[in-house]
Amino acid sequence: MYHKIKKIFYLFFLRIIKFLLSPLLYEKVILFLHLGYFPNFSNPLSFNEKIIYYKHFKMPSNSSFLADKWRVREFIRKKGFEYILNKIYFASENPCFEDFLQLPDSFVLKPNHASGLILIRNKKNNLDTDFILKRCKKWLSIKYSNLSSSYEMHYDDIKPLIICEKYLIDNNLFPPDDYKFWCFNGKVHFIQVVSSRSSNYSTAFYDKNWNKQLFSINRPAPKYHFQKPSKLSEMIYISENISSELSFLRVDLYLINNNKIVFGELTLFPNGGKSKFFPDSSWDYYLGRFLTL
Repeated sequence: MYHKIKKIFYLFFLRIIKFLLSPLLYEKVILFLHLGYFPNFSNPLSFNEKIIYYKHFKMPSNSSFLADKWRVREFIRKKGFEYILNKIYFASENPCFEDFLQLPDSFVLKPNHASGLILIRNKKNNLDTDFILKRCKKWLSIKYSNLSSSYEMHYDDIKPLIICEKYLIDNNLFPPDDYKFWCFNGKVHFIQVVSSRSSNYSTAFYDKNWNKQLFSINRPAPKYHFQKPSKLSEMIYISENISSELSFLRVDLYLINNNKIVFGELTLFPNGGKSKFFPDSSWDYYLGRFLTL
């Protein structure tokens, strides 16, 4: 209860200072609160500084299109990778009870105009339709730039929809590992593996040759190694093709049963520019070298 109350007060504090401060000054305060240093936007050097700089001064013109979880499917098709798109049951501006009548037992719901909002219905989490519809209505009313603790205004130009898609699971009844390809100038330099096979997810970074890196983000990397995915070369090819026209893009892919590639999403500004590096912040500056302004 204490941590929940603390989080509520913290979010309230962020909304107040977001209203009172200019966007860049707010970003400086937020980055200091999260990472312990004030960013220099006149001469950005760290990865986080450069991500924030891009958000405010060099945002790609197609940012909203790429961030839209519905329209980005068109982008993936035009790139020639329709075969990696997940199955969609429906996408609606106003979902109703009838939309859920013919669905399978398991599915995933998410809004197309926000990040980090997701609802899973399966045998372990058999939510009733009334609850789901209320959640969808709430999501559709959200303006993500107000909800987010950082400025990500490109989400505000996305027409809100609710997407219902296939629930991804492997033969062992686990969610598949998430492979996040960090692409700089159209080349994969790092691959982040995120595993949800336990109550506390684990994450680690590798290079293109599957050498484990000495850094991690948001939590320390586990001591064990993740298995090299069988489709690594193909996933690298897909990611580099998709990111070819951008200075930075993170391409998220799943691999079902170590065999079938499924597209997740594209991320232009990871963690809004406040990624916490482990074991120390020197890695923030190391990755900053790869991101050109």
